[in-house]
Amino acid sequence: MECDVFSPCALGAVVNDDTLKRFKCKIIAGAANNQLKEPRHGTILEENGILYALDFVISGGGVMNIVDEFGIGGYNRERAFARVSRIYDKLMKVFEAARSKGHLYVPSSGTPDRGTDTQSRKD
Repeated sequence: MECDVFSPCALGAVVNDDTLKRFKCKIIAGAANNQLKEPRHGTILEENGILYALDFVISGGGVMNIVDEFGIGGYNRERAFARVSRIYDKLMKVFEAARSKGHLYVPSSGTPDRGTDTQSRKD
């Protein structure tokens, strides 16, 4: 799989023992849930220098859009798009927090730190 960005968007567990040795990409970023079959696969991606964009951060736009339907005054497209547009900044904060701990995106245990982006719960 030679590419710049590999984007799994349908099936989970696509990062596994069989696929890890075939990845020839710089980034894995997709909307599929649970892309890592096992937490240790995140550690292996990191060791191989592959940046993994946490699926639960980058795939939040759909949920944010639906949540806006229940906002004051009903759905507001501009408000929903404003929330969704902040996903990039949130992901950059996750990467910055990981780098400050000496990692690309995950703590040394290989388990994504869902608490890193505390701001997402406030939006």
